[in-house]
Order: sequence, then C-alpha cells, then structure tokens
Amino acid sequence: QRLFHGERYLAVRNTNPDYVALADAFKIKSVYCDHAEDLEAKLREFLFEDPDQPVLFHCRIERTPCMPMVAPGKALDDMIHRDEAFDVDPSAAPS
Repeated sequence: QRLFHGERYLAVRNTNPDYVALADAFKIKSVYCDHAEDLEAKLREFLFEDPDQPVLFHCRIERTPCMPMVAPGKALDDMIHRDEAFDVDPSAAPS
C-alpha cells in the first residue's frame, strides 16, 4: 500500500491478542520468545519438553515488508526483491 496505493492504508496495524494469556485460558503451556539470542533454547523447550501436550509458541518478529513481491500489473519477471524507492506507474491496473 505504501508503494502502490498512494499510502492509502487499510488493515495494516492490527493488534495481536495476548497469546500467552489465551493459552493460559485454555490451560495450554505457552512459550514466548522476543530475543534472537533465546530462540534456540525456546525452540528446544517448545519442541521437546512436553512432547505429548499441546504447546503454543509465540515468537515476536520484526515488522518487515513482505518480499519478494510483484507490483500491480507487472509480470513475475519484474519481481521486487528489496524494499527500496521505486518508480511506480499509478495508471497500472491492479493484478
């Protein structure tokens, strides 16, 4: 929407629920990770500590653009691989 629709945003800043509280409400174990340094240990805990029980794994990630992408009206050969400034044809039909 930033690149192709004149920064007319729709449904882009959604708020996620508190997944840990949600898991607690259903009496399901949850594992939360918000640092890359902890990821290996948290994944190990998620995968192996309670193998016969449901476990919810909430991993916080950095908000980044979804790449690669294809601009509206463009061919797959014109795929965008990096988030850079682009010349956008505003008359291009959405795909």
